[in-house]
Amino acid sequence: MRPASQLAVQPCDTPARIIEKAAHIVPTAAQLAWQQREVTAFTHFGMNTFTGREWGSGTEDPKRFALPRIDVDQWMRAYKAAGAEQVMLTAKHHDGFVLYPSRYTPHAVRASPGKPDVVGAYVRAARKAGLKVGLYLSPSDGAELPHARHARWVEEVRRKQAEGKPLSLPERVALEDRGRAPAGLGRFGNGSAVTERALPTLVPGDDRAAAVRDGRLPSFTVRADDYGAYYLNQVYELLTQYGPVEELWLDGANPWADAGVTQKYDVRQWFGTIRRLSPRTVVFQGPQGVRWVGNEKSVGRNASLLLNVPPGCDGRIAAADVASLAAFGRAVRDTYGRNVLERAPGARPGGVTFDRVGLGEDLRSGQRVERFAVEARTGGAWRRIAEGTTVGHRRILVLPAPVTADAVRVRVLAARATPRLRPVTAHLSRP
Repeated sequence: MRPASQLAVQPCDTPARIIEKAAHIVPTAAQLAWQQREVTAFTHFGMNTFTGREWGSGTEDPKRFALPRIDVDQWMRAYKAAGAEQVMLTAKHHDGFVLYPSRYTPHAVRASPGKPDVVGAYVRAARKAGLKVGLYLSPSDGAELPHARHARWVEEVRRKQAEGKPLSLPERVALEDRGRAPAGLGRFGNGSAVTERALPTLVPGDDRAAAVRDGRLPSFTVRADDYGAYYLNQVYELLTQYGPVEELWLDGANPWADAGVTQKYDVRQWFGTIRRLSPRTVVFQGPQGVRWVGNEKSVGRNASLLLNVPPGCDGRIAAADVASLAAFGRAVRDTYGRNVLERAPGARPGGVTFDRVGLGEDLRSGQRVERFAVEARTGGAWRRIAEGTTVGHRRILVLPAPVTADAVRVRVLAARATPRLRPVTAHLSRP
């Protein structure tokens, strides 16, 4: 069996055969590169920054997004001090407000004071700082809710409130906005027909027309309804104007499902379009992409730390946050920047002291370890100091107390196939 990034499970496969296939799954080049970017700073910035909300409604006035300045270089310095290797920006959250001057919606920075192209400034600053770039484009879009349906829903929410019933977050926000109409063109869940559409869909006076006509920009057709075409045109804008990017985040959230407003996502076509425009971009929740598996509280075992770092209304990251980020980065570098085993080979009689052990598999051969033990040699005797199950790209074992030893070894107790371990490291934490 040859290693591959995907292997189909057949009806005739036995459990042993399925395990064998799992042992031969290897990441794509883009997935492997993603796993090696172990810290991502997620920049949550947008209309919610100015309204103080977690989720917006899509009825906000774009003029509320009023930046006195935007110091994206300061953001990048703070992220790098924390040890980030990639940054990710919310180009559009669930409220539908777009942080670049999109041609396809009035609910964007195009209608804000100064018309700041936040996405463009962000990507340029990240590249200058040597950071990889990801963008978040929410499929949910409150600005695109059909106006009549939204108005009926708001009345239903008012009755619900009058009856003393608890309200959800989207319902509370709708009442805070006093029933204002969504800011977009009513394309989300409007029941429009799926038809053949040109991508990109050129608008009057489109500055890309000549480049599309002579082939400098790609063009093709898709089958989509009104909202599907709108979303794909936004994907096209992002990937052709600001890409290629290393990661693109979609999201499964639908805050208005309880209101009876749903939009069917043709995700297969979305993923195909992304691959066509930017083949090395890994897609969150996409095929052969990446997943969110708790990596906002933890890191390791094939996950990258996702650290949310929002700038403030003044266009800068607060000084207290900058200090915390720098302290975090120093703590990580002080502990994991040195492998104490390299300082003292096994022949050294006094040994070395450590309280962390780092393990990793070479995932180019697959993830195969099922159970292992770590042993340390002290005074000529081996003793077990840690054990576990899976390893993956990286696993850090925190010991209950420091250990002094002149050698460390790993015993693989169970594996799906022959494992390929990377060199073992040991570290000593610092206050």
